[in-house]
Amino acid sequence: MKNNLMCRFYTLTIMSLLLLGIIIVTGCSSTNIVKSTPQDQNEKTIKTILEKQFTGPDIKLIEMLSSEENVTVIGKDGEATQPPKNTELEKYYEKNYQPYFTERM
Repeated sequence: MKNNLMCRFYTLTIMSLLLLGIIIVTGCSSTNIVKSTPQDQNEKTIKTILEKQFTGPDIKLIEMLSSEENVTVIGKDGEATQPPKNTELEKYYEKNYQPYFTERM
């Protein structure tokens, strides 16, 4: 009876250790597949836009920003004079930044 109890104890111990080993090996194995989460993609997009905007002078952009064609003028009476639609500045922004934005933004 004591021998049967010891045999059962060893069997349960070995089975438990095997099960634990399988769980550890399965849980710790890597598959080398890294999925990009939406958060990662958003961070990448923001980083790209900031790098485009703030690294190095873009002479064409500087000229367009200082052009009177792209200026909104607010008069003394509070009346605002908007620049015409589809200015060169708007076209520049669309060309350079449109791929990074969606309709819902």
